[in-house]
Amino acid sequence: ASLIVGDKISNIEISGHGVINGNNVFNPYGEEEMRGPHAIFFNKSEDITIRDIFVKDASNYALIMEGCNNGTLRGVRVSGGWDGIDLFNCKNFLITDCQFTTGDDCVAGGGWEKVVVSNCTLNSNCNGMRNYGGGLKDVSFSNILINGPSLFKPRPHDTPSKREDLIYHNSW
Repeated sequence: ASLIVGDKISNIEISGHGVINGNNVFNPYGEEEMRGPHAIFFNKSEDITIRDIFVKDASNYALIMEGCNNGTLRGVRVSGGWDGIDLFNCKNFLITDCQFTTGDDCVAGGGWEKVVVSNCTLNSNCNGMRNYGGGLKDVSFSNILINGPSLFKPRPHDTPSKREDLIYHNSW
């Protein structure tokens, strides 16, 4: 589930200086019996532009792209939630001038081809950058600042008290 979903679409732009607020929704039927919806999810889509938006407290990943081609994320800010952006089996992506302050991975995924990540600030309690679920081909990271620990408590994974962790996080 996601707040914004695109499946097999093209020529998409999400821009402006608006806020997408996931409100840290708790879902006992979600992933890990607690995660709510992603903020933005695109599947098998192309020509995607996301710029100058703020994603706050996503209940799962802020942005997730699967099997997408030709994308640009510019000036995107993510604060809270789990991962900043996950790309899976994506080609020709530029992620630049972004700021990810997350409770889990900032930039993650796998199966990337021709992906550039530049001029970004990554603040995480887990991984600034993480490759899983596939290899990397013609990928470049440049001018990246990674710092931590994150301003946000690490997102819980398989803990006996998942709901209390989320309530505690929301009280900060």
